[in-house]
Amino acid sequence: MTFKILSLKGGYKKTSSHKTVLNVVAKKIRRFKAFDKVWHEGLLYKLKPIISDTLFTILQSYLCNRTFSVKYENVVSQVRSIQAGVPQGSILGPYLYLIYVSNFPRDANLTVAQIADDVAVLCKDSCETAANKLQQFLHLVYVRCNKWKVKMNPSKSSVIQFTYKRKTENQSITLQGEEVSHAESVRYLGLHLDRKLTWNTHISNLVNRRRHKLYQVKHLLKGSSPLPLHLKRLMYFSLIRPIWTYMWYMGICIQFPNQTNSDNTELGSSSNRGWTQVHPQ
Repeated sequence: MTFKILSLKGGYKKTSSHKTVLNVVAKKIRRFKAFDKVWHEGLLYKLKPIISDTLFTILQSYLCNRTFSVKYENVVSQVRSIQAGVPQGSILGPYLYLIYVSNFPRDANLTVAQIADDVAVLCKDSCETAANKLQQFLHLVYVRCNKWKVKMNPSKSSVIQFTYKRKTENQSITLQGEEVSHAESVRYLGLHLDRKLTWNTHISNLVNRRRHKLYQVKHLLKGSSPLPLHLKRLMYFSLIRPIWTYMWYMGICIQFPNQTNSDNTELGSSSNRGWTQVHPQ
């Protein structure tokens, strides 16, 4: 499970010149192989009060006493029992996982947003105060995860400070006794957030991904390609356009202070180059 904990330190405020000043820190935390680490007994303990006895027996049979083996060429390993996890690729798997993580810690001073195995925690305060609140919350997360046998991964976690200031002091935040590294940008639900929320990192990533994908299929999209136009259109709308439309419209709705019309222009020209190859004027 991925926990992306964002600590908003300082937040937005108005200066005497009515300019918006930003001082924010973000933190994201990861867990080891979330779906594979669901504790069966813990999940059944949570299911027992909310479902009927008949359904509970069915789910208990569905989760427990499962086995696996590995086959390589003509060699088959010994049969082993599956001690944890929900069947991935199944219809019930995501629902069972959501029930298992439904009691994630909450705090009145923090905003916690949870989407499947992705969690964002927002804290708005002064730098030191926000760091202390975040550290206290991480302790609650550690206690809860330890109780339900979920292991976190501090090495893949990161802290980022969003600020307009040139000189800032990074606040030390630890997870399971290990200090979390600071990052220049973080990715949350496909949206790249840099230190000044300028969209530069996000747009650069989208443009590079579009160029790479377009390079892979350009021999099929160019005018001399025998591929029918309707198939070229299908490839464009399936492979190229989703790259720059996914999360971009959400970013427009968020309307960060540094969002400019040039951001839309850059993405528009980038996407139009791909469309021109599919549908030349």
